Amino acid sequence: MILTGIFSQSTLWLLLQNVWGNLVTYLLGTAVTILTYLGIVWLKYSTDIRDRIQKVQKQIQRLESSVKSTAIELRRCYNEQLKLEYDLYAQNLRLEALNYLIKTAKQKAETLRKTLANFSQIYNDLVRSREQATTKFSEIRLSVLTDADIDVYYQNFLSTLPTEIFTQERLKRSQSWQMSAEEFQNQLIPFARQQFEHLGKLSIGEVLKQTDLIAANTAKLRLNQLGDGAKELLRLQDIDVSLNPTSQRELTLWVAAKDKEEIFGYYSRSYRTLTALVGEDEQRLCVLTRSLGFPAYFLSQIEYYRDCYERSQSEQIEQEEIPDLIPEEIGSSKELKHAYQSLLSAIALKLVSQNSQGNYQFNAQSLGKDREQISLALATEFTFSELYEELKERIEAFEHDLIYHNLQEFKASASYLTRYEYKVLDDLLSDYNPLN
Repeated sequence: MILTGIFSQSTLWLLLQNVWGNLVTYLLGTAVTILTYLGIVWLKYSTDIRDRIQKVQKQIQRLESSVKSTAIELRRCYNEQLKLEYDLYAQNLRLEALNYLIKTAKQKAETLRKTLANFSQIYNDLVRSREQATTKFSEIRLSVLTDADIDVYYQNFLSTLPTEIFTQERLKRSQSWQMSAEEFQNQLIPFARQQFEHLGKLSIGEVLKQTDLIAANTAKLRLNQLGDGAKELLRLQDIDVSLNPTSQRELTLWVAAKDKEEIFGYYSRSYRTLTALVGEDEQRLCVLTRSLGFPAYFLSQIEYYRDCYERSQSEQIEQEEIPDLIPEEIGSSKELKHAYQSLLSAIALKLVSQNSQGNYQFNAQSLGKDREQISLALATEFTFSELYEELKERIEAFEHDLIYHNLQEFKASASYLTRYEYKVLDDLLSDYNPLN
């Protein structure tokens, strides 16, 4: 219509008049056309598009439900993830605590193992010391208390002693875990010595009075054994001296001053001719029996040597070692014994050495080859007095534990010592024993 109006206005005008005249017809046709289109569209919608829309709506509803359920599942999974992370964190804490507990348990177990090893070592050392401290017995040397008596007293002592006294006064249980065997032993041994210190100061008479140490009948038996040990040891025992008045025996006692009256009263019941002298050592009782004015050990030694010669019936009797039965308390002086002890201690401590010719030397001075002669010279000769004093000072400078250890090694390695020298070494080991 625009193009028509541009090129021909008259044609446009005619066209407008025609349209205006047929407007109702056109409108009616347009309405019919629109209604027809809408009917076709509605029919199409009702037959095809509606189904698709319903399907799409249902699918949208399903998707919405799926989204909702997925959101719920997502929240649940998120909660489970948080719970899992918490469980993992808690598990890591438990694992760290368990690892720390295992590490601490291993450390405590190792500490306990070391402590048990230390206690085992201390026990073995104490048992070894106890075995080394065993009382020595012989035909002419007896002990009032035997090892069995000491063990019984020790068991009774432990039953009455409060078991916690050591942990209360000296060392707590928790402190023992942090100590070595030497440190613990240095605490235990002085404590044990303190508990038994009073026993080492008892005299012979006081020991016999102690009912918890020895029974009354046992004390009488031990005194009788000591008296029998002072009698003739061999053939003279079979002689009935009561039949011969000239062979009556006499008994001499060396006893401490405070025990003199009691022991003298006991022995006087069995022996008519009894002499009691005061001895220097309160812990030693010496008994000497004489027959015909001669010491019994002298007569018995003659009988012993005679019996040895008769049994051998050989010219090689010199090769047989025949012990000297004379008691050292009577047969030798105390100063000679001390000199012998000092010489053997000096040899054990390497203060006195032996050169290639076999001579013993001290401070580049030759002492001789024979140890007995050297001891006699140290004890009696004036020229050796300064050397003897210096030797004793050098020995006293050593610690007792070191002297005891060297004496043990010397006794174990020296096979050339005489029986008397072994006895001297036993006395030295008893004196320097750490348990004494």
